[in-house]
Amino acid sequence: MIDNGKFQKVLALSDEELRQKITEAAIAAGADKYKVTYALSDVSKLRNMISSLTPEQANALLSSLGPAATAEITKRINEMQ
Repeated sequence: MIDNGKFQKVLALSDEELRQKITEAAIAAGADKYKVTYALSDVSKLRNMISSLTPEQANALLSSLGPAATAEITKRINEMQ
């Protein structure tokens, strides 16, 4: 689970940091590197989509990715300072 504080930290990242963190987590969770790179080509659009979610919606979306992906992404978010 991602709490509101962690969710806000994700949103506070620069575009490049956000792209890097999402790319690392997605690839570690098993996503195709090239598809992730393409999907993150417009990071400002992604940021707008993420910022429109409540923490509850973000957690529901995260949970829908499956246990392994959810665990990996949550771990990486929790490692953020």
